Amino acid sequence: MIATAYETLRDEESRADYDYLLAHPDQYYRHYYNYYRHRVAPRVDVRLVIGITILVISCLQYYSWWSSYNAAVAHLVTVPKYRHMATEIATREGMLASGARGLRGRARRDEQDALLREIIRTRIDIRGGYRRPRIADVLLIKIVLLPWHIACFAAWHIHWIYRFGVRREEYGRDEKLYLVRKNLGLSAEHFESINEEQKEEFLRQELWLKKKFQVYHNEQLEAMRTRQAQSSRWKRYRRWLRSDGPGRITFED
Repeated sequence: MIATAYETLRDEESRADYDYLLAHPDQYYRHYYNYYRHRVAPRVDVRLVIGITILVISCLQYYSWWSSYNAAVAHLVTVPKYRHMATEIATREGMLASGARGLRGRARRDEQDALLREIIRTRIDIRGGYRRPRIADVLLIKIVLLPWHIACFAAWHIHWIYRFGVRREEYGRDEKLYLVRKNLGLSAEHFESINEEQKEEFLRQELWLKKKFQVYHNEQLEAMRTRQAQSSRWKRYRRWLRSDGPGRITFED
């Protein structure tokens, strides 16, 4: 009895409910609700739950990224361009002959594919969404490093404003590409996966300038509309819209 009273009165919320019970003894249902609310409510630290949830999400992220990366490497082995590049590296460094020695048929093929996959992992730069996973990109590490990233972000913008807003310096190549990426609305990973020839074309057209980018954007939209107009599938779709169109529900008397 004493232990029960102690457990009840040491908690401020339970003590408030107990005082309310003494002041309003006729409100039975409310007292039952308060009693079972305290008995059934889980006594788990919310911070622990949040921490475990973040840890689980981070592990799933990292596993998913590695699965995507391995799938991308396995696909590149089947692409003639990258397979040829990896084969040339293996032949030039004498790895292909030694790796396949003594093997025949499918075993030799599997051994060769494994060697080419390893060369692609270590020698070929895979960019974009299928790049090699980094532990710094998982949710847990990002939360831990969030203050540092915020400080770096603020310092970078202050430096940008000082250089190009106050001192009126000319943009360098990296700054121009940054503005091009912002105009295109692409993420850093997506823009990084674009080949260098296309980036040079962006610079040649001076797409870091708003006016010239708007002209380029309008030209791309017009070219897309032209391709759609010339597409046989698009023509069939337009004919279908003119003749039948999407299904409609009508009500008759």
